[in-house]
Amino acid sequence: MKRKRTSAARADHPLRVVLVTLDNHVSGAWSRAAHALSKQVPALSVSAHAATEWDRDPASLEETCAAIADGDIVIVTMLFLEAHIEAVRGALEARRDDCDAMICCMSAPEIMRLTRMGRFRMDTEATGALALLKRLRGGGDKSAVLPARSR
Repeated sequence: MKRKRTSAARADHPLRVVLVTLDNHVSGAWSRAAHALSKQVPALSVSAHAATEWDRDPASLEETCAAIADGDIVIVTMLFLEAHIEAVRGALEARRDDCDAMICCMSAPEIMRLTRMGRFRMDTEATGALALLKRLRGGGDKSAVLPARSR
């Protein structure tokens, strides 16, 4: 199976990384990381979008959806509120299969299931080595009390 090249391998546009998060709490770290990475990847384009701004500024929601639609790597964090989820869910679902990666973490389950990196998808059953590890771990009744060990 031939690996899909990332969008950075194409010279006709920059690698676009989009962060969608609850608020601007990570904006400082995000901008420092973008600055450091831009030295290694000159064609890097990053943007951050805070869900808390969508109520006050409807244009920022439109900018967020447009960035998602164009993003090569989309990172979503801390989306728990139903209003925030519904505002971007359609854009995320539409972009999911066409971007290089969609990484959704620390969010509501319906957002987490949108995670996709290569062949790894959070909305499907585990296969291969991961499935084997899950079977080995077991999933028995956690509420059962183990009997005391006799000495």
